[in-house]
Amino acid sequence: MPMHPPRTLRAFRRQDYDQIRQWFDDPVLARTLGPLDEEWLETVMAEDPPAEFVFVENEDPIARIGIARPTQTDQPIVVTDLAVRPDRRHEGIGRDALAALLRDEVPPSRECSAYVLLDNPGAKAFFEAIGWHSSPPVDGMIPFVAPR
Repeated sequence: MPMHPPRTLRAFRRQDYDQIRQWFDDPVLARTLGPLDEEWLETVMAEDPPAEFVFVENEDPIARIGIARPTQTDQPIVVTDLAVRPDRRHEGIGRDALAALLRDEVPPSRECSAYVLLDNPGAKAFFEAIGWHSSPPVDGMIPFVAPR
């Protein structure tokens, strides 16, 4: 396995915005998750506790992950989006970022899920490849649950 510099998960910071916004010039990210705008940024910055995270390598953002934390503890934490810096795709960054999120932000007693649009085969293949369990589609989305 190739060695890489240390990677960590941290809360999204305002100074991350300009760099990450540029990722959404990529047609795949623009179509599936974008665009990012100032309204999105202000919403993210107001969230407490944080619900947007960046996975960094030497403090350089290489992935962004959003979550929703339901107030009921019997409800799963939901991954709302995952974006990997376009020039760093297919390096295992998405897998490592989600593993860090599960370790750092999802209590062991809590389930974590994600919903993938039917017209996003890349995301479907990604969650299947990392071992998340899927259920039949509901309302145009495929539910996935993280293995624990």
